Amino acid sequence: MVFFIRGTLVFALLIGCTAEAEQTWNAKNPRNILLSRIQGKWFADQVTTVSDIARYDPDRELRIDAIRYLGGLGSEASCASQTLIDELISQPDVTTVYALQHTLSQLGPAIVPDLMNSVKSSHPEGTIRLITVIGTLGPAATEAIQWLSLQIEASDFELREAAIIALGKIGPTAKPVLPQLVTIISEPRVPLNGDSLQAHYYRQSRDLQGAAVRAVSLIGADLTALPALRLALKEEPSIAESAANAIAQLGPAAALAAADLRLLSQRNDYGGKDIKTRAARLAAENALASVEVEK
Repeated sequence: MVFFIRGTLVFALLIGCTAEAEQTWNAKNPRNILLSRIQGKWFADQVTTVSDIARYDPDRELRIDAIRYLGGLGSEASCASQTLIDELISQPDVTTVYALQHTLSQLGPAIVPDLMNSVKSSHPEGTIRLITVIGTLGPAATEAIQWLSLQIEASDFELREAAIIALGKIGPTAKPVLPQLVTIISEPRVPLNGDSLQAHYYRQSRDLQGAAVRAVSLIGADLTALPALRLALKEEPSIAESAANAIAQLGPAAALAAADLRLLSQRNDYGGKDIKTRAARLAAENALASVEVEK
């Protein structure tokens, strides 16, 4: 009996400690702290409070949770967009940057003007972050097409690449920028001469060309892009794959590319072990089936 009583007592003490520990943990939970600060407030005041927490609170975890909370509200929290944009531009923490970008993408296309206008007070990295958000909005960001076309002509390589990627994500409504993309695809690569700096510029020109080819395949090619796309079929497997996918969209009108596609389909993929080349070969075979007219 004594043992039972002691056992019960010990068990009760353990339960008490666990409950106390759980209560202590809950009290420190960022979401519970956040909810306690907005409890009893009107919705507009809640959004303002959470926005202020997201921007100014010294607790990093609480700031991130506040950012995510606003994302969960969707377009209803679009009034907080400028606060989040300002924080995105200046934020040094990568995890917080990703949280901000994801939340802004959940607020909807109404924030596109705020994103574009904020570039005036942004540094290149901040501008790239804003462009990335526009890209995540996809076809809903049609309003940004002309603005993004201007960013393609910027001097900063990463900014240009980000703008091209965003245009590809917007899709077919971005067709007015096809001539710019075709020009980038057609530009000669920076030559390799053994110099490390020159190699850096070579990789930049290669990556920019690859981004442009992929964007064309997502936007939808027309026949004016065919000569550039045929040249791209001879490039690295990932670029060649995107070029083949773009040409496939043209159907029999792109029959002139059949010989180039056939060469790509015959590249050595080492028995399928070279996955990128294998993917390029499959894309070429698919494009050949599209462009060749049965006789």
